[in-house]
Amino acid sequence: MPLFVFVTYTVAVVWGLRMVYGLRSVYGLGVCGFLVLGACTGKEASDTDTGTDTDTDTDTEDAPVGIVSVSPSTLEFDALEWGCGALSIVSISNTGDGDLTLSSLDIALSDVFTLAEVGLPVVLNPGDVQDITVEFMGDYSEIGAHTATLTIGTDDAVTPESIVAITGDVLDGSMFEESFVSRADEVDILFSFDRSCGMYDDGLYVAETFPTFIQALQDHGSDYRVSLTVGDDGCIVGPDLYIDTTVTPEDSSDIIETMLDLNKLVTPSGYNEERPFALMEAALDQDDSGACNDGLLRPGADLVLIGVGDEPEQSPNPWDDYLVDFQALMTDDAQVTVNGLGADGCNNGLSTPAFYGFDDAIYATGGVLYDLCFYDRPTSFEGLADFSIGRRAVYSLSKRSGTTPTVVVDGAVSTDGVYSSTPPEIRFSSEDAPSSLSTVDISYPVSSCL
Repeated sequence: MPLFVFVTYTVAVVWGLRMVYGLRSVYGLGVCGFLVLGACTGKEASDTDTGTDTDTDTDTEDAPVGIVSVSPSTLEFDALEWGCGALSIVSISNTGDGDLTLSSLDIALSDVFTLAEVGLPVVLNPGDVQDITVEFMGDYSEIGAHTATLTIGTDDAVTPESIVAITGDVLDGSMFEESFVSRADEVDILFSFDRSCGMYDDGLYVAETFPTFIQALQDHGSDYRVSLTVGDDGCIVGPDLYIDTTVTPEDSSDIIETMLDLNKLVTPSGYNEERPFALMEAALDQDDSGACNDGLLRPGADLVLIGVGDEPEQSPNPWDDYLVDFQALMTDDAQVTVNGLGADGCNNGLSTPAFYGFDDAIYATGGVLYDLCFYDRPTSFEGLADFSIGRRAVYSLSKRSGTTPTVVVDGAVSTDGVYSSTPPEIRFSSEDAPSSLSTVDISYPVSSCL
């Protein structure tokens, strides 16, 4: 076939196909035909296009999402003294166009950085901000530099975890020292006196030298009451129930002589003359509303019992039973201490004083026994006064300590006391309390913020 005829034929075919199958497919065939010059097959021409233009755009807009933004990314606290505190804010923002869920907050391995409580999860709408409060505070045991990381968990697809680095220094405070003398804040002292025939002269000497005892109590600055019992009924003889800080040492001599009732004008002899514990029990049993010794004991005051006699203790019950009963009368942290001025006859030949049946209670309560046969009574009374102001078991501290204080009793470190921070105090058991007039030095670190 001549070339002109072939070309004319081909153009006519292409145009016809375009009209039948549509422009897009036929152009493809036409191009193929022109390039291959008739090599296109009928298969290519069998495009299934219906001839209707159904081409549509399948692109859609992006779905709204939440985007997390955290400020600041590094949190640096100023250095502070232990016991002081500081607050700072970390802001979590949603900068996206969809909701953002805050699901977790965590500060790992930190005792000095804490978070204010936030109810999770929190949903942040676009533009919302959630502030997180971070507190910085350290105890004395945490002095030094500290670092931590705050991890913030959200449903941000790109940044599900945001990290904030936190730093801060806890500074040392200062050492504080307090010194005490071991004595009760209040002490009620009760003497029992054996008025048997052999003790008459001793009674006169007690009355004569008693101002030494009162003067020693006053020198120690004690808040005291002093009474003396002699009769089976337990009632204190005379118009004065006790000698207190309002009575001068000189006037105390006449009052104590009246209480002794040596001529037995008011209280005759009875069964309990040589029974110190029975005499004391009778006197304390009268410490009730309306009884003869009403108000003898003060709530919270220590009780010191001093027996004076020249024979063994002969009360009907064991000494430790009496101690249990006496201690039961105490309130708060008050203690019972037993002292003695006695002997089992002045010619017993013993190198140390003995007051059998009574001395066991003296030793059990940490008291002291002076020899009745040693007639330097002023010295004996001064010693009794020293040991009669009570053993102090609780030492209230002026400030709160950052750690367990160091306690030194009479120059030696003691671990018997237990530290309590609320209220701040050192508390000894009755058995371990420092002895009377011991010096107790307590040192501990303090903070200006406490």
